[in-house]
Amino acid sequence: RNDVLFFSDLLVRVHRGLTGPGGEALAAALRERYAAALIDEFQDTDPLQYEIFSRVFGGGTLYLIGDPKQAIYGFRGADVFAYLRAAREAENRHTLGFNWRSEPELLEAVGRVFAVDRPFLLPDIGFPEVRPSPREKPRLTLDGRAEPALRVWFVPRTEERTGRGGVINKGWAEEHLPRAVAAEVVRLLDLGRSGRAKIGDRDLGAGDLAILVRSNRQAEAVQEALRRAGVPGVLYTTRSLFETREAAEVLTVVRALAEPGNEGLVRAALALDWFGFDAAGLHRVLEDEAAWAGWLERFREWHGLWRDRGFLAAYRDLLDRARVREHLLRFADGERRVTNVVHLGEVLDAAAREGGAGPAGLVRWLEDRLGGRGTSDEAHELRLESDERAVKILTVHRSKGLEFPVVLVPFASLATPDIDGERGLPYHADDGAMVLTFDPAEIEANLPRARAEGLSEELRLFYVALTRAKNRVVFAWGGFRDVGRTPPGYLLLGGAEGDDPVGRLAERKPDDAELRAALGRVEGPGAAVEEPGFADPPRLRPEAAAPEELRALEFGGTIRADWRVTSFTALASGAEAEEADYDWAEPAEEPEGEAEEFLG
Repeated sequence: RNDVLFFSDLLVRVHRGLTGPGGEALAAALRERYAAALIDEFQDTDPLQYEIFSRVFGGGTLYLIGDPKQAIYGFRGADVFAYLRAAREAENRHTLGFNWRSEPELLEAVGRVFAVDRPFLLPDIGFPEVRPSPREKPRLTLDGRAEPALRVWFVPRTEERTGRGGVINKGWAEEHLPRAVAAEVVRLLDLGRSGRAKIGDRDLGAGDLAILVRSNRQAEAVQEALRRAGVPGVLYTTRSLFETREAAEVLTVVRALAEPGNEGLVRAALALDWFGFDAAGLHRVLEDEAAWAGWLERFREWHGLWRDRGFLAAYRDLLDRARVREHLLRFADGERRVTNVVHLGEVLDAAAREGGAGPAGLVRWLEDRLGGRGTSDEAHELRLESDERAVKILTVHRSKGLEFPVVLVPFASLATPDIDGERGLPYHADDGAMVLTFDPAEIEANLPRARAEGLSEELRLFYVALTRAKNRVVFAWGGFRDVGRTPPGYLLLGGAEGDDPVGRLAERKPDDAELRAALGRVEGPGAAVEEPGFADPPRLRPEAAAPEELRALEFGGTIRADWRVTSFTALASGAEAEEADYDWAEPAEEPEGEAEEFLG
């Protein structure tokens, strides 16, 4: 109706073409063109995609490559049951027998964590034994000695930590576990900077550490704890740029640029951290007639520059002349704030150019985005700060496919919301078909099955988190609320028993003695248990700057005659590309304007 097709529509159309009249001819033509098909990450597909692959290549050569233990994208429509069906129907099955990433001791210790019957709750997903790489890997050493590759932080109950029911509150955990993370990071980095912590023959650095979380809120709490400890931490997130404090600040500035004659809007802009005034300094400007007139004139100049040369020219001139970057970089999160401010300027410029919006229209456009109205896309996700020398903070979903020398998973034992079926119940029938029911009787009958499927995906997420580590991984365990129905709770407190294993585990109320004893199976070569500290961590000692010999850099390239001012957003979207990238058959897009249009 709206002349819009989504990816799911394309799949439906392809499937319809293969199953309708002429479908066999279409499949034969595809097989003739492609002698074989290799589908990587097959655990992230769905039944419709598998049906398409089977119809086209079922009689030919089809390789399905995947790991059901890493099927974690159910929220995107991926269906591990499609993988399990394909595995049953395959003529040949092969398993990769080596782990090329992790230290041998870490492999052995993680294997003990998952050493239960039905480690992923679903009977068709096992935990096959793998061997470590035959090649020698760089080891993590502290003071020349190897430390346990797996560390479990045991968090016992105390009066301060517990609430109703005698369990540790989730609120307390989400506030204090980031402190423990920051303390451990500071300890490791101090050792690295003094040459006592090494990976192979190089010093351990901040870029070697990753903190894996389940939510953006947890990620921001960890980043804040690291900042207070003086540790650089970069946040990998899909949070929208328009949800940030800087977006509201940019709106304040853009309103003043759009109406420079409105003194109230200009005063509101000058009150921001951007312009470097404290309360007393701003008061002096407002009381000084000449100084105040000077600022009003500047905003009129920026308005004129916007009118004559475009928004980006005015915005960049404001950032430069008002020394906005310098003022924001004084704050602990200054790099993050500057990144957002620059990114927002580029996004606004793209919006103004695409929609032909003038000042008033651009203000309305930004107001709509801050109010949750209008559309957003990947260009509006937060851009990374520089991350080469920073601790990485990211969700487990985002970490898939990545690897890090040291990984901390502090929130693994905090339960996610329970499945109750109040808004309908999705589950898989015996034949693997997805069912969504709203019938109360069916919900009651199938609630244990749905809970088991949910916990199975949580277990797979836990597996992905632990296996991102090359040298060391840490996770927390203790008397948290509903710890029994978390992945560590399932693995350490009993595994799958009865028709409703998740319900049974949720009812268990283990005391600290039982929780500590449950770790006995994990302790051993390469694994250790310790109690973390929750006091405010010490600040990271500044790194001594190594003197560098300065020399002039000789230019050996050529200077193009057609340079122009552009932006990261425009380059990333390909809007101003002059040369084809991969689609060689398609002509390059023409530039959207002359260079003078963008210069400020």
